[in-house]
Amino acid sequence: MAPSSSIELRHLRYFVAAADHGSFRKAATAVDVKESAVSRRIRDLEDHLGASLF
Repeated sequence: MAPSSSIELRHLRYFVAAADHGSFRKAATAVDVKESAVSRRIRDLEDHLGASLF
């Protein structure tokens, strides 16, 4: 994400789902998206924050 980008609610939603469910696959099922979408949004969030979350 570019520095001027803001964090979207879905980034946080996917992160919380992954933390709650213990895997990107289970998180994706819980929020009804593809696993790659969860992975991509969490990577975007990590890039924005400048830190690894998992």
